[in-house]
Amino acid sequence: MIMNSTFLKNILTVFLFISSFAIVSGQESIIIQHGDLKTTFPAFHNKLPVEFQKRLNTGSEQNTTNTKSAQIQNTKIDTAVVESVLSLPKRYIYLYNANGNNSRKIIQEYNNSTWVNKSKDTITYDASGNKLRTIWYNYTGSQWINSSLEINNYGSQNSLLNSVSKSWSNNTWNNNDTSYYNYDANWNKVAYYKKNWDGSKWVNDSYEIYTYNSNEQLSASYRYVWQDSVWAEQQRYLFSYDQNGNVDTSLIQKGDRQQWVNYYMETYSYDGSNNKTSYVGKFWSSTNTDWENSEQYTYTYNSSGYQTSAVGQVWNNNQWVNHDQGTYFHNTYGGLESAITQLWKSNSWVDTTLAQYNFDLEGNATSGDYYIKNGSSWDQNNDGLLEVSYNYNIDQAYFTGYHVSASYPVTTGINNIWQDITQMNNAPNPARGYTNLQLENDKTLNIQLKLYNLNGEVIQNIFEGTINKGLHSYLINLTGIPAGIYIATVSSEGNSKSVKIIHFN
Repeated sequence: MIMNSTFLKNILTVFLFISSFAIVSGQESIIIQHGDLKTTFPAFHNKLPVEFQKRLNTGSEQNTTNTKSAQIQNTKIDTAVVESVLSLPKRYIYLYNANGNNSRKIIQEYNNSTWVNKSKDTITYDASGNKLRTIWYNYTGSQWINSSLEINNYGSQNSLLNSVSKSWSNNTWNNNDTSYYNYDANWNKVAYYKKNWDGSKWVNDSYEIYTYNSNEQLSASYRYVWQDSVWAEQQRYLFSYDQNGNVDTSLIQKGDRQQWVNYYMETYSYDGSNNKTSYVGKFWSSTNTDWENSEQYTYTYNSSGYQTSAVGQVWNNNQWVNHDQGTYFHNTYGGLESAITQLWKSNSWVDTTLAQYNFDLEGNATSGDYYIKNGSSWDQNNDGLLEVSYNYNIDQAYFTGYHVSASYPVTTGINNIWQDITQMNNAPNPARGYTNLQLENDKTLNIQLKLYNLNGEVIQNIFEGTINKGLHSYLINLTGIPAGIYIATVSSEGNSKSVKIIHFN
């Protein structure tokens, strides 16, 4: 629907108290794929339920039920090193202010056997920890050069009122875009308005309106864009909730010739612990004037509420057909230890990708690897999204590559620095049925080699006795034990070293 000037004036009065100094950082998007058709919608900026973005990769959610509190443990990531197929290795260095807020991040590339500065950002905060000013820099030659700038202003209840984005050119900061926000009496965001700088003046871009139900849950979002000097509807989101406050229906409608037209809908179901157990996605058929099945996913969880599997199906020839699935294993605090994805091909599940992570005893991920299945082997010849979960899975950092290693102020873990065992690994891993563990020692040792589950219970006594200096192999029989993550530990005279074994039935 085209908005007349009177209605627009009423809508924009909510912004009159805001100054003209502002911006928002880059918009995210929602991608819906239907067969070979992929449609991208700009996302609403606040309180948008994430169901539209979830498919298989819901096993790596932030853990909100762990027994450790942020007040008890406040580990900060110091450094992360990422290896990539498409670029040089990168090192991320994080610095923090006295309140523990990340005040600087430096990115370096490993080139010609040395780490070289590439980019950095600096962030300042107010007393409440709100980001006030962020400056991004690029390293050119032998100096840091300004790149972009974001400045935020806040009101009561730490609510963002306005924001400005600028870029550096011709030795000065130049406007990019500016945004304004408004809130209701309960500090729910009810309006958002964005303008772009065309080089000489501010030009309308878009605005959004949000409404809430009596429980202060987002019930609708409306987005309008500035086209041909008038406001035109672009998209609308509608949400309904069950009695426990879970979203049970999400609906996307798009603007079409002065009316809202159905486009895509998802419905959800939950278990008694409010874990999402399934969703069904449907597209609107204008020909049949009815909803048509598109895809559905079902999810399972362990007793701690961490997701263990996701199975996806697509609607084909009037029936549901298997498409993809994911299997997930977590540590005690919910950190993702392993995630394997499979595709349905020739009436069987075929391995496609694998992500594996190692953690220290404080729940900090110390390393992660991304693999692609190539025939019978897992290869690291593609980049993927790597999640570094730390601080008992309260915080996460994300990187793109095939390997990441992270360090913290104090790091302990299952792979310790006992020097008498110079090598310890197993293959295949993940394993089905059997895996071969190899360890190498540089002196004679009296050892115990045991297999544990994640509860610390001994599953197998693999070997106990004296080993001479050299390389030793042990075949571990995994048949008859449940699928999951196990720890093989060798110990001697109070020292120990361990490796993680992932077992699939």
